[in-house]
Amino acid sequence: MDSCTELTSLMILAQNGDEESYRTLLEELYPIIYRRCRQALPSDALAEDCTQEALLAIHRMRHTYRPIKPLEAWVRYIVKNKIVDVYRKLASNPSLGASEDYDNEPATAEQFDRALEEREILHQMLSAISESLRIPFIMIRVFGYSVSETSTKLGISESLVKVRAHRASKLLREKFRAAEFSPL
Repeated sequence: MDSCTELTSLMILAQNGDEESYRTLLEELYPIIYRRCRQALPSDALAEDCTQEALLAIHRMRHTYRPIKPLEAWVRYIVKNKIVDVYRKLASNPSLGASEDYDNEPATAEQFDRALEEREILHQMLSAISESLRIPFIMIRVFGYSVSETSTKLGISESLVKVRAHRASKLLREKFRAAEFSPL
């Protein structure tokens, strides 16, 4: 019996209430999920958090798995969505995944208000573009990944990464112009 069939069998038994099979299934899935998360995310800590979130989602959604479909595809779909969730959180709060250099000078109330306003506008504009364009853009422009690294982590060609990042950049420029907003 290959590992794919074994995992599917464990899931079927788990769906029927076999707790030992369910525990074994999660133990078998953990390294597979972690490896995928680590390939896609910039740190071990984010990969571990994402793995735990994916395992929780599998737990909550296990009743939706249909044995006629491949278990691996079902798990990959859940993991992909959890990875995307991590990038969404990082996009809305970059301090979660990247350190920034700050001036020692405290911001004035006016500077603080302006920064909040700019951040909100940028967040709205990023949210308005499709996820397929936004994620490569954020990985390259915000987190500093190379095109090659982004391609590997997302599992798409380098050409497609370049096209998507460029389209996202172009859309954001158009949105900035339309809003008469110029980021500092």
